[in-house]
Amino acid sequence: CHGNVNGKNGFRLSLRGYDGAFDHFALTDDLGGRRFDRVVPGQSLFLKKPTGAVPHEGGQVLEADSSHYELLRAWVAGGATFEKDAASVASIEVFPRAASLVDAGAEQQLRVLATLSDGRTRDVTGEAFLESNDPEVALVDERGVVTAVRRGEAAVLVRYEGSYAAARVFVMGDREGWSWEGTPEHNFIDRHVNAKLQTVRSRPSGLCTDAEFLRRVTLDLTGRAPTPQAVDAFLLDTRDTQLKRDEVIERLLGSPLFVDHLTNKWSDLLQVNSKFLGAEGARAFRSWIRGQVASNQPYDEFVASILGGAGSSLDNPPSAFWRVQREPDLAMETTTQLFLGIRFSCNKCHDHPFERWTQDQHWQLAAYFAQVGRNKGSRADEELIVDLEQGEVKNPDSGQVVLPAFPYQHASLVGEGARRAQLVSWMTHRSNPYFATSYVNRLWSYFHGVGLIEPVDDTRAGTPPTHPELLEQLTTEFIDSGFDTRHVMRLICQSHTYQRSLGTNEWNGDDKRNYAHAYARRLPAEVLYDAIHQAAGVQPALPGVRPGTRATELVDPSVKSADGFLDLFGRPARESACECERKSGMSLGQALNLVNGPTVADAIRHEEGAVAEIARYVSSDREALRELYVRFLGRPASEEEQQNMLPTLDPAERANLAALDPTQHAAFVGKQAEWEAAIPKVTWTETEFASATSEGGASFELQPDGSVRVTGENPDKERTTLSVWTDLDAITGVRLEVLPDDPLPNKGPGRAENGNFVLGEFEVTAIPRHQPAQAKPVVFSAATADFSQQGWPVAATIDGDPNKGWAVMPQFGLRHQAVYETKEDVGAPGGTLLVINLTQQFGTMHAIGRFRISVTNAARPVKHHGLPDAVIAAVAVPSEQRTQEQADLVHRSFITTVPGMRDQIRLGALQDVAWALANSPAFLFNR
Repeated sequence: CHGNVNGKNGFRLSLRGYDGAFDHFALTDDLGGRRFDRVVPGQSLFLKKPTGAVPHEGGQVLEADSSHYELLRAWVAGGATFEKDAASVASIEVFPRAASLVDAGAEQQLRVLATLSDGRTRDVTGEAFLESNDPEVALVDERGVVTAVRRGEAAVLVRYEGSYAAARVFVMGDREGWSWEGTPEHNFIDRHVNAKLQTVRSRPSGLCTDAEFLRRVTLDLTGRAPTPQAVDAFLLDTRDTQLKRDEVIERLLGSPLFVDHLTNKWSDLLQVNSKFLGAEGARAFRSWIRGQVASNQPYDEFVASILGGAGSSLDNPPSAFWRVQREPDLAMETTTQLFLGIRFSCNKCHDHPFERWTQDQHWQLAAYFAQVGRNKGSRADEELIVDLEQGEVKNPDSGQVVLPAFPYQHASLVGEGARRAQLVSWMTHRSNPYFATSYVNRLWSYFHGVGLIEPVDDTRAGTPPTHPELLEQLTTEFIDSGFDTRHVMRLICQSHTYQRSLGTNEWNGDDKRNYAHAYARRLPAEVLYDAIHQAAGVQPALPGVRPGTRATELVDPSVKSADGFLDLFGRPARESACECERKSGMSLGQALNLVNGPTVADAIRHEEGAVAEIARYVSSDREALRELYVRFLGRPASEEEQQNMLPTLDPAERANLAALDPTQHAAFVGKQAEWEAAIPKVTWTETEFASATSEGGASFELQPDGSVRVTGENPDKERTTLSVWTDLDAITGVRLEVLPDDPLPNKGPGRAENGNFVLGEFEVTAIPRHQPAQAKPVVFSAATADFSQQGWPVAATIDGDPNKGWAVMPQFGLRHQAVYETKEDVGAPGGTLLVINLTQQFGTMHAIGRFRISVTNAARPVKHHGLPDAVIAAVAVPSEQRTQEQADLVHRSFITTVPGMRDQIRLGALQDVAWALANSPAFLFNR
């Protein structure tokens, strides 16, 4: 071999070898005359790399003692000749095409037969590549032996010499006791599905309830939930179940809401987006789509109008498709994925690794898209689409112009004319094996959440249909009906398969692809947004569009809700024709938006909404609950649900429920703010115990919580001197807590026989740490407490008379607090020692048994407020920073202080029920 480097330095490489092992090579630099010789002992690099004898990026792929190795070695030893006329592989088949394995560990031998171009067949099992698409269900080895792992269904993809096939594998698992029970079959869909269920030994669930069916089919066909009136009428209808269900399907098909819903789906797929088309162009294209859906234009004509669209993109809107799809290769990839369900992007740079499509076929098909011209129109957002007589694509590897050719042939008569016309004829013909099938599969996925082929736009050997006979008959029905989309939808909705319950039985709980029961599907973003507003009885208020415009009516994704709800819940950006652009999963961000976001909250608490109307005009709590359930879930509340929910509507009970959060009740916000503002915002700082002495001989023990326990002697008259440190300066208040303690009589907090105490005087001297000479007594201007025994007020502890004071009978065994407000700020930077004298002269051992000292520098007035510390601490936290528990605590305390709030509390209760229903899976999913 020979070549050059940078067009200048020629080189020549010579090889010398024997028996398949190149043992010598020489490299000659023609310009410099330099020669490099290298001896390679043993086998050639050609064989060393795949066996891993030398480094190989692909890893070891051959064993040195394998038959494949010997085949290659013999070929090289024989001169590595190329037999131009040798028979090639025409197709392969795998047997059995479907295999059933009993349980984990069971094995099945697959055989791969190749048919050669000369008609001969041979077994290529050992040479083919086999791979399971679900190794958690079944494994396959290089010998073609399939091993069951667990119950389920898998496909084994087989590749050999550019040909592909697949075998389905069913692992039954433990089916002891299974038997088939007859189930209704409304049409051929059920016959095919039930046949598969018998094969895998499953058993279908029964019909869903009337309420479940009405909500399911209404959402699927119209993107709207049924109205309360429709629910009531349908549930009261006593006619035959199938008869009245068929009637509903017929009424919904072709309704204005149906047209809007299907228009929105096609607007996604055709990328109706002002980003590409301009505002006017996007409106024109969507309007055209809506017209075709409304008139039930046959699908083949619909697609032909789009692919063959020419002229003004405003006057002939389907031609706008070519404004979005501009590059021949990209336009080809979008078109085949959208209308054939084939992803031709994987064979753009090389032959498809898992399918029969080649790189040449990619560019040959792209050539049909190369002669579409685009001229600027005279109006804004207008472009003129024309067919040209020139325009080609080149193979990026060879740089050669590629002539147009279709990747497969069928019975269509392509004829002459513009390339685009030939493309339309070939693609939309009834004999095209992918065209009708791909759309039928897509429609099936809209009603079941999963396609018969999955993904719905990636048809290949490795993704065989779960129900091939069903898909084939649905396709035939579609074609024979004249490509009537509504006919296919009608068949699907009328089937028992579609109408099955979400509930499972012991034989079908693990079913994910065989339709033994219904699959829950999260509502699409636009449908969910509209459903929230419909259930709450309020008009959507999307920015930039007329009030009441539903999300499914929006022209394109440029209109966004204030909180980004639509994008958060997976509305596609319409920058791709892939179904995968729409997201249908659940995330933490979505959950937080549903709980705290404005979309749900604003709709439910709207003053003129349905919830407020029910609170005003429906006096019966049972009927109010029924209306909410019908609006949000499409069914009345069950008896159990009513029993659980009715107590929450009782104002007397409601005050103790956490759901009455002030942020959900605009009517309460102002009053609660005033109430909170009147509560002293006091933060207490515990002092550090230094020492304590007792004139009566008592002992003092510091406890882990910073309190001091008094033990030992308990004289009739006591004077305790306590020293504590604090770093707080500008002290405005001192708090004395007297605490219950198990060793005390009646748990205290006093040491008297009944647990009482009498504090005669509370005196404090402040001594600055760095200036002890400036010690001075603290003067208190007020004393307040959470509770004072009648005739023994806490204020008596600062009146100078030690013979009267503060007591707490009969509230023994409880924590009590006395708060002293200083007349002047106390304390100095660097720390202050507080020397506290507790004078207890009442006699009969009425001394305090356990206490704690805290200080504050909060703004005056500093007083006890009559509220628990937890409430005060929660009030001190800004409302937007409070935890849910703190917000509930504050609100419950507020409710108890405001009389006459029955109506508001009931409204709040109904709003909370509505909020809970809107956040339930029964609302968020189509069941």
